[in-house]
Amino acid sequence: VEGAGGLRLTGAARLGAGAATPQPEPRISLNLVDVTAAPAGAAPLAASAGDFRWRNDPAAGQSLDVAFREIALAENALFGPQANAAQATFAWTGPLPLHGAPREIAAWRDAGGQVRIEAAHIAWGALDLTASGQLGLDAAYRLDGSLDLGVRNGVAAVQRIQDIGLLAPQAATAAKALVALATLGNGGRAEAPLDLAEGEAKLAGVKIGDLTPVCACP
Repeated sequence: VEGAGGLRLTGAARLGAGAATPQPEPRISLNLVDVTAAPAGAAPLAASAGDFRWRNDPAAGQSLDVAFREIALAENALFGPQANAAQATFAWTGPLPLHGAPREIAAWRDAGGQVRIEAAHIAWGALDLTASGQLGLDAAYRLDGSLDLGVRNGVAAVQRIQDIGLLAPQAATAAKALVALATLGNGGRAEAPLDLAEGEAKLAGVKIGDLTPVCACP
């Protein structure tokens, strides 16, 4: 299947209407192989396989399970040109801005839209990260919410972010110290909250950066 924006997907798809109940739960399941996404103006992405599961529960709202394996990225990608796996389960409220248009984003925020990350995991070079939490947008269209993060090999991941200039040395030193301390007695795994509020990102209470609007929205 080839679609707008240069997206190419190959594989098998299944459409179901859920169990035979008075109010069936619509769902779509896609099992894909040799997944390629090449949006205009962005580096192409490819994966050996992918799975999508969309559900629309009349009581709980819409949710999506996504998983990719053996993901090929750009040579200069943040944590290297290949990620072993990435998967996530999302649920959301409000009219999700699927096209990313400013008016769609504004309508979603004004409707009180929220994205709940029920579980996410990525294994990508030095990064082995899990996350869960809830995100929305504040009055200035900046991310607003919190995530509970878990990371293995966290010091190396922070060092990589510092090396490419995305994290100031002082902030990186503080982040590495926190990660190293958090892994003690925890099997090499660090856990910390990431709070996004009032235009600031704080990891375990330490500011690591400023947040900018996600769009020039009305």
